[in-house]
Amino acid sequence: MINGVVKAMPNSKKNILIYIFTVLLLLAALYLIFGNRLTKKTKFIIGINEWYGYAPIVYADKMGYFKENNIDLELVLFEGQAQSNKAFEKGSINGLLTVLTDVVFLKGTGVPIKVAAVTDFSLYGDAIIAQPKFENLKALKGKIIGIDSLNSFSEFFVTEALKKEGMKPEDVYFKVVPYNKIADALKNNEVQAAHSWDPGKKQAVDSGMKIIFYAGLIPNSVIDTLSFNEELEKEHSDDIKKIVTLFYKARDEMIRNPYQGAVMTSSFFNNDPKSFADSMKEIHMLTEKENRELLKKNQEISQLEQYAKTVNEFFFNKGVLKNNEIYKEIISTEVKL
Repeated sequence: MINGVVKAMPNSKKNILIYIFTVLLLLAALYLIFGNRLTKKTKFIIGINEWYGYAPIVYADKMGYFKENNIDLELVLFEGQAQSNKAFEKGSINGLLTVLTDVVFLKGTGVPIKVAAVTDFSLYGDAIIAQPKFENLKALKGKIIGIDSLNSFSEFFVTEALKKEGMKPEDVYFKVVPYNKIADALKNNEVQAAHSWDPGKKQAVDSGMKIIFYAGLIPNSVIDTLSFNEELEKEHSDDIKKIVTLFYKARDEMIRNPYQGAVMTSSFFNNDPKSFADSMKEIHMLTEKENRELLKKNQEISQLEQYAKTVNEFFFNKGVLKNNEIYKEIISTEVKL
């Protein structure tokens, strides 16, 4: 200022300041738009029901493995597979421990789901339990067999079991009976046999019913998976890789000491640790290496896709899926271990 007169700022200097101010505003706007996406921690909400093959994720959570790796994860316990599948379909959870059969059906009906890992194969865990007077499936011709829900792994498993015995679904009647309600349904003669797994299976056997067929008689008929929302897998594949790795770490520890693993998870499942630990003998829990081999492409198709193809054909031939190549779209390409 000279004698009360303010000297005007040169245009070039003014333009530089305007440019800098504009850039700062733009950067601030970009941060507001994308900053939260970069810094906000994603919460994984995973649906689960009582099954020893799923338990490692509970064990890992109890041991603090997810927290140690900065993963925000919540487990939601459902009464059965049908209920957790429905919650995933509605979007109230973004992760799901479920059977491969149900992944194929969900994907085929437009639900964005992808398999990140295979947890286990059922051997004796899934079974068809009948009233004492029935010796085998053939004796059930014209009778009623309970399935946990329609268009599910339960219906697929029972259909495959009938096929193995030279029968067709038309030879029997199906009735929806939740897996944990079959003991009363059998006792009251609402059904003469039913598909179930623990704790429903144990309750039925303890009440005097008998197992006439089990999953191990049809290898790979009941395959369990850890699956996630497809968009979530794309955006947060690194975190999902960590979840899968920690799942198998917990699996290895539970295999070494099944009872301790059952004790660790019993407060979550609210079950008897001894019975739960015993149920481990009825499944094959995959190692991380076995999982990689199962998901690996062999020429044009992986082993898991080959199993899923059979399921896809079942639903396609039944008329509930319009696409017979859904099996090619179920495995995550983002989560590679």
